[in-house]
Amino acid sequence: MGEEIPFIEAKAKKHKKWREEIEVNPIPWVGPNDVYYFVLYKINKRVKACAVLSKGEGSREEAIEAHKHLYLFYVLLENILADATDRSRIAFEFYTEPLKIIEEANREELRDGEELITSIYKKQLEFNEAYNSFFDHVFKMRDETKRITGDDVTFSHDSATRMNILQYLLLQDVVKHSTVLNEWIRHMKDLQLWKKLTKDQQIFYRELANNKSSLEDSLSGLDVTPADSYEELYKINRESSEKYNKEETKRQWDKLRYPK
Repeated sequence: MGEEIPFIEAKAKKHKKWREEIEVNPIPWVGPNDVYYFVLYKINKRVKACAVLSKGEGSREEAIEAHKHLYLFYVLLENILADATDRSRIAFEFYTEPLKIIEEANREELRDGEELITSIYKKQLEFNEAYNSFFDHVFKMRDETKRITGDDVTFSHDSATRMNILQYLLLQDVVKHSTVLNEWIRHMKDLQLWKKLTKDQQIFYRELANNKSSLEDSLSGLDVTPADSYEELYKINRESSEKYNKEETKRQWDKLRYPK
């Protein structure tokens, strides 16, 4: 697979415009008759155009099928990288250290805060599990299967939906209980326990407690349709996302630089 990239880059140059840089996404779609790669043309890291290029002569019919898989997979991958990576990097100690301090203090006035932190910690664990599972799958595609299949696109879509919903539920928890968080911080200070947290941990909780408006904006930005249960929440938003992405794939095909 790696040795094919320079060849695809050379083909991509035929469709390149001035100042553009070429980026060949390394995992191809393999059809019955040819191998297809998704190519991005960028200026200052911004995508200006795309192309679907084959290892051989290729065909328009196969390129259409290739594009469905390639575009969807890489859009989902880029969205996860952009929207989920920062959340995945939050150290578990931001949750476990306060919970340890609360347990050792054994004070009733800290219980509501303990319940909230435990709740968002569980969602963080589930989020990280989904994030890590997704990238384990991507690395397996890159190193072992060396291709994108329909199952890979489905798995990516499932993973993206799950991560988006978990972020939504976590932020919803914090926004709904911002008063609890502020009260917990006050009690921690009164009991001389706040100083046991690191500066970064203190900043983390102050920002969660005091930035309700910003967090509400983040919630809206996730574009999640509410539902009464997790199962219903997942089903509705998975279907909505799939419908949107299919429509976007059709629109994007018409904008391809190659094939025309």
